[in-house]
Amino acid sequence: MHLVVAAALAARATFAWTPAPPSARRTPLLAAEETDALAQIQSLEELEADYWSSLDDVERQIQGASRSGAAFLRQGDLEGALEQFDRAQQLSKNSRYEWHRGICLYYLDRFDDARVDFVENALRYEERFFE
Repeated sequence: MHLVVAAALAARATFAWTPAPPSARRTPLLAAEETDALAQIQSLEELEADYWSSLDDVERQIQGASRSGAAFLRQGDLEGALEQFDRAQQLSKNSRYEWHRGICLYYLDRFDDARVDFVENALRYEERFFE
């Protein structure tokens, strides 16, 4: 029994906790930076909540379809992405999803359709910024 207790004490001594070196410890400046970062995150979350509450139902649906399309695109579901970008395009009063649709169409090997969307997007961009 004494041997078991001695072994347990020896094992405990080899796995003892040691404090972190001073450079890895939290400093008052680091704590202030973390607090500032958390405040910035909270501020951004509040801004996002304000943005979403300012949208009407149709604009919320457009944004939702656009986000869904982007998620489908990241997952490699090109048909699903195209469907969502088509939906956003139909709900939108202006044609602002040609680029997104063009990407989907291009990777679906529908090059002529993709070209049409890319050209429309380029023309709209030129009209807006190069008048």
